[in-house]
Amino acid sequence: LIQDDYSINRGTASLLIVVVIFAQTIFCIPGGAMVVRIGVWRVITLGWLLASVPVFVLFLDGFLPMLLLRIIYGVGFALVIPAMAPLIMQWFNPREIPFMNSIGLVVATLAISVSTFSAAPLADLLGWRAVLSLFSAVTLAGALTWIVFGREGEMALEAPQGISLKDIWSVF
Repeated sequence: LIQDDYSINRGTASLLIVVVIFAQTIFCIPGGAMVVRIGVWRVITLGWLLASVPVFVLFLDGFLPMLLLRIIYGVGFALVIPAMAPLIMQWFNPREIPFMNSIGLVVATLAISVSTFSAAPLADLLGWRAVLSLFSAVTLAGALTWIVFGREGEMALEAPQGISLKDIWSVF
């Protein structure tokens, strides 16, 4: 549907998927560094708000704005993903952490599966822009819920005060 709407070929349309993965790959490590510098709550808030930006697809036209929305979406999740481990470490005691990590993975996989299988039938009914906006509205609702109810806990271990590029490079 997107290919037809933008009159693009399959290769160009595949950029809409690749840029998300590429953005996540590039920004995941800086996202982890941001957790240490500005805190879990702020990074998760920023990440979820960025990940919900495709809600605006209804108001934009053209392939390049859509590509930009997808990049911003990828950056958003690149911030959220590394922030989840410290959040779980703050909220749960060491005995509960493996179970909660598993629950988080199950929920994420289930969300991906449901959205993957429901996107095409919904797009046939509502149009692809409305479906993408609807899915992003769910992300935005999650972001707003986090802003209202989310909280940081206390780390069992003290986190470093900052992390430098030299520190990141030494990990590699």
